[in-house]
Amino acid sequence: MKIAILIFALFAGVQLTAGNMPSWSAAEPAVKQATPPAFAFLRGHRQARAAVVTWGMSSNSGIYDFDIELTYEDPTDPYSNWEYRGEMPNSNGRSFKFTDNDVLGGVMHYRIVANMNDGSRVVSDCQSIKIPSR
Repeated sequence: MKIAILIFALFAGVQLTAGNMPSWSAAEPAVKQATPPAFAFLRGHRQARAAVVTWGMSSNSGIYDFDIELTYEDPTDPYSNWEYRGEMPNSNGRSFKFTDNDVLGGVMHYRIVANMNDGSRVVSDCQSIKIPSR
């Protein structure tokens, strides 16, 4: 009799838990989220009578091209005039280099704007370069 009650209890327990068990299906492949692009570094220096700006991205996915901008004013002032100095296409390289041969003496501030395929923009920090007056 004890064995019959034990078998009945096991059978009833299996029936009760079977309704609460999760359904197993084939595992779906994990979708890797693309990391949003960010500037890994931005460096600048003078080279003879020119200014050279070098930058790299953490991820190049979704970037159409880069605009190089310059100001001689305070770069933290939202009303500073930023001049367009050139553009560079995204070549999916590790780093990019822009040489500005048309500079005046003084302290200049460069920033890079990454134009995205969806129309948004990612703006870098500023890099200051000092060119002695001529």
